[in-house]
Amino acid sequence: MAKTKAAAQSETNSQTPVGGLPQFFTKPAVIGKDSHKHAGLRANTGFGFARNSITIPITAMEVVEAAREYPLVFLGDKPNTLAAVTGLRDTNVFINENGRWDTYSYVPLGVRKYPFTLAAVKEETFALCVDEAAEHYMSESPDLPFFEEEGLSPVSSQALEMCKIYRAQMDATRQFCEDVFASGMLEAKTASIKTADNKDVTLDGFMAINENTFRQLSPKMRQGFEQKNQIGLIYLIMASQCNWKYLAMRTGA
Repeated sequence: MAKTKAAAQSETNSQTPVGGLPQFFTKPAVIGKDSHKHAGLRANTGFGFARNSITIPITAMEVVEAAREYPLVFLGDKPNTLAAVTGLRDTNVFINENGRWDTYSYVPLGVRKYPFTLAAVKEETFALCVDEAAEHYMSESPDLPFFEEEGLSPVSSQALEMCKIYRAQMDATRQFCEDVFASGMLEAKTASIKTADNKDVTLDGFMAINENTFRQLSPKMRQGFEQKNQIGLIYLIMASQCNWKYLAMRTGA
């Protein structure tokens, strides 16, 4: 029986991370007018960089879309990461051999914004960074340059806005995860699944909401979730557990 452990990777606040790089990143660098004057992106590179990621952090605002297709789980010692499970054997089963994500499946924002991220350069000041090790990155003669004569190019401006949204939503999502953890609803789980090729696979290292504990929340605690508009998220996350069987159908097919 194959056994796999879910692992959390998240955005970092540091320009030069010490405790670990953001998911997918190898060589992040702050984009500068001088240092990246002639740099930019290669067009149509796909999502091959996420091929070996079986858990991808998502934000609370993505739950409605993500819960339709992925099992949603909580990661971390004191879970502060909500993640979509995209595979069972160290391979993301939503990405084909050409690096294309399944046409009809939701692509998480953390995947769509790569190779960009925000990094703190000083207190409360953030800069747009690019992973210079990404397949997308071109130091010269790019298809999509980072700069135009008047300043940031459309691709850089769009990336900056996307990263701002992602960062703000991630902060809110961490608070949601902490609230759920503090409520006592989370329990360590193990998924034991038979895949499409008739192999037994076990995935552990994650937590999920215990439905019975949720139903037994005190009126005061439940009201707190309702006031924060989080009750719907909780129901969707619980419902997403039905997606383990569909993930198994994709694995080994």
